[in-house]
Amino acid sequence: MEDNDQAMQRAVKFLAVRAHSTAELKEKLLRRELPYAAVHFALAECKRLGYLDDRQFAKEYLEEMRGRGWGDRKCRMGLQKKGVDRAVIDEIFADGDDPEAALQRAAAVFERKWQTLQREPDPRKRQEKVFRFMVSRGFPAETVMTLIRRASRPE
Repeated sequence: MEDNDQAMQRAVKFLAVRAHSTAELKEKLLRRELPYAAVHFALAECKRLGYLDDRQFAKEYLEEMRGRGWGDRKCRMGLQKKGVDRAVIDEIFADGDDPEAALQRAAAVFERKWQTLQREPDPRKRQEKVFRFMVSRGFPAETVMTLIRRASRPE
């Protein structure tokens, strides 16, 4: 029983700092060399009490990362890295994001980067740099090309 209490205390302490996915919390508790059974008890108890919810974690993570200027591909990879089940990730993304809102988010990130590249005299290099940056942020290549064409058009 002592191990269960210790695992539960550690789990609550971790969750008080920030939300975790089940896989993240499990890994952290196991690194503390707590018995496997105690870790599973703590995870089950945290879920039962509503402290641990992968679906809610994924939604919050997605909103936070989108707010930081990440594209959906990078958000997906981040959630997978955090150990969120693929079915939960697919469900979160299936809830949908308005394509217009996604384009607006991409355009805002693009505009900030495009402005920083104005000192680049070669337009082709500027386009290549912004393209690499945007794709590395997880935005679809087609969206980036659309934004580059818009920005490169003479006014």
